[in-house]
Amino acid sequence: MGHAPDTATSAWAARTLRRAEQEATILDYLTKHYGPKEDSRRQALPRCLMPDNPYRQDDAKDGEQVGAAG
Repeated sequence: MGHAPDTATSAWAARTLRRAEQEATILDYLTKHYGPKEDSRRQALPRCLMPDNPYRQDDAKDGEQVGAAG
């Protein structure tokens, strides 16, 4: 009876270690091949090309929320 928990614990520890090693391998690969690139980010759009913010609060009158059902 004393051996069953030890065997189960050993099997669990082995699976956990394998998963951690696999995860590290995958993360290393992704970091190497798909990591952030400084030159791949586009410039921000000019404000004149951006849509209006429908949640903007300064258009509200007398403390009402914009778009609130009345």
